[in-house]
Amino acid sequence: MKTRSRLSRIVRSGWSTLQRIGRLSPASVINTIALGAWRVLRIRLSWWVVIGVAAVAVLYRGAWTPIVRDVVIAHYAHARAGPIVPFDPGYSESVVWTPPGAEDLGRWATWGVETNSPWILRYTKLIVPYMAYEGLTSQVVYPDSSIFEPRAGTDSFLNGGYAIVPNLGRIIVSVNDRYVDDMRMNDARSVLSVLVHELVHIQGGDFLARPDEEIRDTKGNVVAWREGTSARLESATEAATQEILAAMCNFGDKLACRSFWMNLEDLARGDLMYRAMKARVPWVYEAWSNLSFRNRDQEIASAKRMRYWNRHWFALMEQLEKYNVRAWSQVRDGICGQPLNTGLTQMITPGRFFILGLDFDDTRLLLGRSGIFLRLWC
Repeated sequence: MKTRSRLSRIVRSGWSTLQRIGRLSPASVINTIALGAWRVLRIRLSWWVVIGVAAVAVLYRGAWTPIVRDVVIAHYAHARAGPIVPFDPGYSESVVWTPPGAEDLGRWATWGVETNSPWILRYTKLIVPYMAYEGLTSQVVYPDSSIFEPRAGTDSFLNGGYAIVPNLGRIIVSVNDRYVDDMRMNDARSVLSVLVHELVHIQGGDFLARPDEEIRDTKGNVVAWREGTSARLESATEAATQEILAAMCNFGDKLACRSFWMNLEDLARGDLMYRAMKARVPWVYEAWSNLSFRNRDQEIASAKRMRYWNRHWFALMEQLEKYNVRAWSQVRDGICGQPLNTGLTQMITPGRFFILGLDFDDTRLLLGRSGIFLRLWC
């Protein structure tokens, strides 16, 4: 009797599954089967496989070899980055946060940096000294305000943060508060990466627009940058961000380690996405990402983003070129031993200066065997 009942339940379950499949499109059925098979059979590639693929890619160089490189690095970095890191930064949802009992001290209660989050204040103090320690600058610059801030309109979804460095006035570093309030984006790894990026910007040099690149109105206000300026400074800033995160990781900051690998994965995957879009086959990249990296909720969110970008194709290509393609190229150059030109100087003797170059020694150290893989392209 029990056997018959169990068999009946199996038959009913199978029939309801077939009915659900019947309501799906053939493409959905294939995608579901492929995704399930991949997740069942997926194994971690051994380094012997990686070395073998690298050797073949180097011996038989062609248009496909950078794709092999980026695929391998993306998979390795994804495994090292781990899952998202939800966090509560103590965001006050207001303009200013002051430690309890120190209200009378004003800004000096937070060491002269106006903030609305103890988390963002702590990391601002930790990050800025690395700029000098790593040789990015000889004179560090601290922000007057380091805050979470809501963004208006589409910026709330598209812009992680910004830095304001006026000729005279307050220097502001801002991180999009959607990283705190939106549970889909709440990830301490991403926030740390954005904060480092914006703190690199305010150091100046090649991380900010030069005076000859600024377009001003009749009142002297900057209204735009000349063509190519944004790509130049954003790619350099993103590359420098990777090395600062590597330095923090090598000094024992576990969150910085996770952020470093997450950023590295993003650089490699962004390069692949750019190639796929340029070839007009973005679905190839999306299918690979769905099979390799995303769960069902992430697939739905990614599809939502792509429906937006399909209406803003050229804007997405511009974003990928700035923050992924060019930045990834500069990071690879750094791994190969070429310092990043910071555009900042250090005085040797009175009247004599040299331009500082950021060495990617910490990135090379962290990459270890995968760094050897990348250096095959040097």
